[in-house]
Formats: sequence, C-alpha cells, structure tokens
Amino acid sequence: HVARRLFDDAIAGLLAKKTRLLVLNSHYHLLQHAHKVVVMKDGQIDTICSYKDLCQNYPAFVSAQQQSKDTTTTTTSSNTDTPTSTPTPAADTPRPNLITKRTDLSAYEKGPAAGEASGTVAPVKREAGLLTKEDRVTGKVKFQLYVAYFSMGVRQNKLLGAMLFFMILILFALAQGGQVTTDWWLGFWSEEAPNRPNLSTFYWLGIYVSICLAATLIVIARDATWVASVIRSSRNLHDTTFAAVLRAPVNLFFDVTPVGRIINRFSNDLDKVDSLLPESLNSTIQMVFRLLSFLLLCALSSPWFMLAVIPLVLMFYRIQMFFRKSSRELRRLEGVTRSPIVSLFEETLNGIQIIRAFKMESTFFSLLKQRLDTNGAFFFLYWVAARWLAFRLDLLAALAVFCVGMLFILLNSVGGKSAVDPAMA
Repeated sequence: HVARRLFDDAIAGLLAKKTRLLVLNSHYHLLQHAHKVVVMKDGQIDTICSYKDLCQNYPAFVSAQQQSKDTTTTTTSSNTDTPTSTPTPAADTPRPNLITKRTDLSAYEKGPAAGEASGTVAPVKREAGLLTKEDRVTGKVKFQLYVAYFSMGVRQNKLLGAMLFFMILILFALAQGGQVTTDWWLGFWSEEAPNRPNLSTFYWLGIYVSICLAATLIVIARDATWVASVIRSSRNLHDTTFAAVLRAPVNLFFDVTPVGRIINRFSNDLDKVDSLLPESLNSTIQMVFRLLSFLLLCALSSPWFMLAVIPLVLMFYRIQMFFRKSSRELRRLEGVTRSPIVSLFEETLNGIQIIRAFKMESTFFSLLKQRLDTNGAFFFLYWVAARWLAFRLDLLAALAVFCVGMLFILLNSVGGKSAVDPAMA
C-alpha cells in the first residue's frame, strides 16, 4: 500500500514533469509505466528497452507476474486499499534484481517453467522467525581450500594458486635440506679432518660457510615469498568479502542476517585468517619436512631404527585422526556460537531504552550468560582436547627417545667402532 501511494502521489503525481530514475527489486508491475527499462546483469547494463520489449525478451518474467495481474492493471486507477486486491509482489514473486542484477534474472532466461516454479517458492525458507540460522561446514578441510587461499593472492587464479603453493613447499623442503646439510657437514668435518691432514682448515671452513650462505639465502627467499603471499591473500580475501557484502541485496541478506554474525566474520574470523592461519600453516609445513628429514637420517644412519618407527608412526596417525576430527568441529562450533553473543550485544545497545522501560534487564542478562556459557563450553572442551593430545604426544616422544637410546646401546661397539655414524646421529 505504501509503495503504491508513493508511486501514484509522488513519482507519478508531484514529479510527473520531472525526469525520474526508479530502482526496483520488487513491485515489477510498475515497470509498465516507465518510458525505458534498464536491465542490469553482473554489474553491467544488459538491456535498455521498453516494457513491451522486456516482456518479449523475458517471457518467464511475464509468466511470474501473472499472479499479481490485478495489481499491475489497477496500480494507477484504484484508490481503495484492500489486502485481497493488492498482494505484494515482494512476498509472492521471486526477486531477481533487474536493476542491479545479482540474483535470479538468469532463471527468467531459462523459460516459463523455471519462472513459474520460482514464483511458487518463497525466496527464503524460514522455519522460525525472520533471521536465518547460521550454518557451518562439516567434515575435513579439503586441499582445494588451501589452493583457494593462495589463489586469493594471485588474482584468484586457481592454477597460479596451486603453482604458488607447490613453489612454497619446494622452498620449505630446500630450507630444511640446507639445515640438514649444514649439520651433516659439521659431523663429517669433525670425523674426517684427522684422517686428512693435507686439507687445511680453510678448506673445511670455506665449504661450511658456503653451505650456510646458501641455506640462509633459501630461508630468506622462503620467508619473503611466504609473507608476501599470505599478506596479499588476506587483503584480497577481506576486500572480496567486503565487496560481496556491499553488493548483497537487502531483502535476501541484511534482512535475514544478524549484524553480530557479520561483525564476527570481519573481526574474529578474519583475524584468524590474518594471524593464526599463516602462523599455524607455516609451523605445520616446517614440522612435516623436519620430521621427514629426521626419518631419512635415521634410516640412513641405522636401518634398524625403522622397526621402531613403523609402530610409532601408526600410533601417531591414530591419535591425530581422532583428535583432528574432534578439535576441528569444536573450533567450528566455538566460532558459530560467538555470533549470537555479538548480535545480542548489538541488539541490547539499540534497544536499551525499551529494555529499561519494561524492566527486562535481568532477562537479557540471563540470556547473555546462557550464550556465554554455550560458547565457553566449546572453548573449554577444545583446550581439554588439546591437553589430551599433548599428554599422548609427550608419551610417544618419550617412547621414541627410549627406543633410540636402546638402539644405540645394542648397536654400539661393533668391532670397536660405533655402529652409528656420528655425522648422521
């Protein structure tokens, strides 16, 4: 009713002799009064035509508007506002943003069946209330997600993102190889120098310094590539997300999404992407290559050690699989339950006068404590699971050290010489 009165009395009345630009995301029956209709698609002008040409180019659009035919034929002539004679197209018909195309104009291009089907389904399915329930991803984190993260730093190109990720892995492997080579050369120097008196100290030292310089350059290249990549990825991820929110339609996003959920995305979630994710991913990659190098050195120095490695690796694998599934879901639940806290805080600030007028302070305080307890429960459970993991990892590490010590004792002094090369120990 309000929209029709505004159009009849203001746009078509007081402003009848003015040039008027009307942007619509509903009430499409008003388009028949326009001299020209501009259709936007993907942020660009797709069509500039008359209403008649619009109906010819988009037949499914016409079919979808048949449900409000009475309204479209009596918009400018009827002065009686009754609920039965003026159904609102915003509630009964799909909302393709014809002007700033971002939703379902493509559905109209697929023919009458698609248009009619979309016209009988509510735009947003809500089981209770206006706001949509916050959803979360379940299951393991796929490798494609890491590729997508690095792709944000290279113009969102997945191929370039995969190449960048593998280049970073190669740099991490080379850096670890340089460190292992440095340690190995020190051991080799201490063992072979007495047997080769013809070689001067500068020979051994020169090679050692060369290896150190090469390893240092690799580490600098690795860290510079890593820092530049994660900074560009984080910045582009923020800009892309922010632009998507700005372009989101009010009726399909802002009206059904709590403000606290949006704030949580741009505060806590993006903070983890900016700080926690690069640090954790960097440490994980370094530890993986360090573990592989240690296993390789142990296999070269004493193949018998692999007999103890196999059961240890199996136990580590079982523990990490069990912990990773639980901790991953706990982290997701902890993040999802934080949004209602921020939303409640924002709602309380906006309605503080009403809350005080109706003396509802205790009710909102109890609701806040309930949401804090829910969020804190998942936070507490995550750290309990982390302590569970730390205890078992320490136990397995002590068992690994015990196996290495026993192996050295059993294999020591074979023919008066150590069975394990000190340079590889």
